[in-house]
Amino acid sequence: MIKELPSEPWAEWVKRIILHVPDYLSYVGEPTSGGRQRKVRDIARIIRERMQIPCVILQKGVSDWKTKDADGTPVIGLNAGLRVSGDPEFGWRTRSFLRPGDAIIYMGGEDAWPFFVKGAKAYHVGVWWDGPNSSMAKWATGIRTQALFQACRSIACCDTNVINWLRTRDRKHQDSANEAVYIPNCVDLSSLNVSERMRPSTPLKIVFARRFEMKRGPFLMLDTARKLADASFEFELLMSSAEGHDGSDTIRDEARKRGIERHVKTAVNNLNSVYSVYRDADVSVVPTLWSEGTSYTAVESIAAGLPVVTTTVGGLPNLVVPGFNGYVCPPQPASIAEAILRYRDHTLWQRHHRNCLSMREAFSVEAWRDRVMDWLAS
Repeated sequence: MIKELPSEPWAEWVKRIILHVPDYLSYVGEPTSGGRQRKVRDIARIIRERMQIPCVILQKGVSDWKTKDADGTPVIGLNAGLRVSGDPEFGWRTRSFLRPGDAIIYMGGEDAWPFFVKGAKAYHVGVWWDGPNSSMAKWATGIRTQALFQACRSIACCDTNVINWLRTRDRKHQDSANEAVYIPNCVDLSSLNVSERMRPSTPLKIVFARRFEMKRGPFLMLDTARKLADASFEFELLMSSAEGHDGSDTIRDEARKRGIERHVKTAVNNLNSVYSVYRDADVSVVPTLWSEGTSYTAVESIAAGLPVVTTTVGGLPNLVVPGFNGYVCPPQPASIAEAILRYRDHTLWQRHHRNCLSMREAFSVEAWRDRVMDWLAS
């Protein structure tokens, strides 16, 4: 059983990298989609193609199983409790799985607590415990996250929110914060070819390209749409969920309850087809309520030239500069609607549109791969 990894740079000794995540595939090994799944897939590609060493994805399962993802990367499910109570078993079995020459990256947070492997690395997706949890649950999650960061030799974070949270801890965690690497999310620009436009559509085309989960704010989006309708504003709202997370019937029912069904359409897209959604839109709304890093939706929207109206949650303010490429609002319908209504001024929309396009290269997948590669080799 391996409890600690060598202290030398990984480029000097690592023969295989284990990506540790609670749920890359479903717990029975079926494909699913989301931001974490995309990040795990993309880092596995870097390990295989650029580092040219084997990669294995290790996750929880309802039983022990083995399979491969669409890229051919081995995925192994370990039978461990699927809730937090199963994390110790998951961490213990992970230690037993490792062999000499293996390194491990924790991709899902503190899911191996308390049996972290000392000297591992962690790619953290941001503060996710800022939702309607009990004070005790938030305290416990904070303790577990601090333990993860103390065990790891290096931490990459997709936003600065978790880094600043670390700075509120004691001195040893401030040191971890100072050593953390900020690597924002990215977009494949070759799949998102767009041209500069002179004006938005009439009616304004708004897109909500998020999973239909409470924390992503789908009902907040619908309440905002009701405010827009009350202002006699002409708009079309496309609410597009991720494949495997469809809740279109619920969204349509809720739209009818609010009397805005003529404004709202629903769709389901995968990680590739979602790009077409951005090309047809004018404004993107990311009304997150809790648990957010640097949202892929926000990054992709900016790269598509869409001004982003978002909330003061997680890493979203890392991406959107109010009055430059969108607006950052409290997670309240009236505030979000007020920001959207500003785009009745087409000159303002065009300025924000151009500013978004000027940021495309900053979020390119090539730049992201270079940053991740440097971090992996260290």
